[in-house]
Parts: sequence; C-alpha cells; structure tokens
Amino acid sequence: MLFKMGAAWCSPYLEKQNAELKSQLAEALQQNPELEKLREEHVNLTARLQAASEQVGTLQSQLAEMEKLREKLQAPTEEAKQAETLKANLVEMEKLREERTNLDSRLRASTEQVKTLETQLAEALQPNPELEKLRKAVF
Repeated sequence: MLFKMGAAWCSPYLEKQNAELKSQLAEALQQNPELEKLREEHVNLTARLQAASEQVGTLQSQLAEMEKLREKLQAPTEEAKQAETLKANLVEMEKLREERTNLDSRLRASTEQVKTLETQLAEALQPNPELEKLRKAVF
C-alpha cells in the first residue's frame, strides 16, 4: 500500500521531468534542424538494421537447413561414386574374363598339340621291325 502511494507521489514528479525533457528536445530541435534529420536518419537506420538482422537470421536458418540437406545427400553421392567405380570395375572384369577364356582356349589347343606331339614322338621312338630289317641289310 505504501508502495502505491509512493508511486502516486512520484508520478507528478516524473510527468514534470518528462515534460521538461520534451521541451528541451523541442528547443534543441529548433536550434539545430540538422539534429532532427539525424534523429530521423537514426530511426530509419535502426529500422533497416532490424530488417537486415531478421534477414541474416533467416539466411542463417536457411544455411543450417542446407547443411542438413548436404549431409543427407553426402551418403547417396558417395554411393553413386562407388557405383560408378564398380561399373568401371565390372567392365574391366568382363575384359579380363574374355581374355582368360581366350587364353584357356589357346592353352587347351596347345595342350592337345603337345599331347599329339608326345604321342607321335612315342610312336617314333618305338622300334620298327621293318626299319630294323633294312638297317641290318644295309650295314
């Protein structure tokens, strides 16, 4: 209760002080018109600063969202790169498979040829009774 009375008692004093300050401001503005321009410019710049601050806040939020999206896209991007690498490896593996098949085929043919030559050599090394007769007849 005492507080309310004190506030009521101070109120006329504050009103008087407020009126004096307004009067001093009006007098200062009349004495210096440049001051009013500066005050208006200050108000204008403050409003622009507030708008710019809000825009910066919005841009920071958008940047944070973009970072989240970039992080989400990083894994699929890595997977796509790995898929491209695997695809290139598959092409190389297919070439190597074809080369191996070709070499296997050539090896089989060479092996058959060696077997044939071994058989022919074994047959050639077998004693030939008619040739033996001719040798004995000549020597």
